[in-house]
Amino acid sequence: MRFRAVFFDVDGTLLTRDMRLPESVKWAVNRLREQGVAVGIATGRSYAHTEAVMKQLGIDMAVLNNGGLALRQGRILAHRPIHPERILRILGDVEDADHALVLHGKEFTAVNKPEDAYFLRAYHHLRVPFPSLFRNYQGEPVYQINLFCPEDEVRRYAEAYPDLTFRRWFPGSYDVNAAGVHKAEGIAALIAELGMSWDEVVTFGDADNDIQMLRAAGLGVAMGGGLPAAQEVADVVIGRPEEDAIWNFVRSNLAQEPAEAWPRAE
Repeated sequence: MRFRAVFFDVDGTLLTRDMRLPESVKWAVNRLREQGVAVGIATGRSYAHTEAVMKQLGIDMAVLNNGGLALRQGRILAHRPIHPERILRILGDVEDADHALVLHGKEFTAVNKPEDAYFLRAYHHLRVPFPSLFRNYQGEPVYQINLFCPEDEVRRYAEAYPDLTFRRWFPGSYDVNAAGVHKAEGIAALIAELGMSWDEVVTFGDADNDIQMLRAAGLGVAMGGGLPAAQEVADVVIGRPEEDAIWNFVRSNLAQEPAEAWPRAE
């Protein structure tokens, strides 16, 4: 069967360890789009932290916040916000514990303690614009929380909020979503809009939050250097982003033309 849609994770998949987008990735995505393949992003990042990558690749379809929000051409196709009462309660808990968090909506990101060491380390690692300073929560839809705290203290939050999922993505840094939210849920909404089935989809990922979409896709591709759990459920494991792995795989396996027709990516 010809694959008609491809979804890429961002960190550790499209981006190298030093947060660089290889030219070979841009070339591969452009060739897929020229051949009529729908290309999307599926990431734990918010729109504010993904917009630059999407613009560089000419992509207008994305699953964001680990599946909390799915967009196509700016329209919301699916969303699973965290309940406002939970937001208010966790804001009080982190204030009492002197921990930091970031709230992610569709159009905003806001941090309560911009001087927090865990927050600063994580955001310097991501190399993304810093959130605005949190002022007052007015009930806007929040699709994800970033929680920053010592690793031996996150269990207390997980026990207090069984209706939320806590995923570690950096030392002392956790993505918090409504329970049951995952990337495959958002992709399902997008491919339904496109009139496609999972058998026609390829997904690329490298981490625990990619497992569901790697399993669901007609072809799940795990990145070398990623977590073993992702590699175990994938159909194939390729190299690292800095090794032009995506370009090589797309050229040899997904392109609708001989690999020899592709010039070497520089």
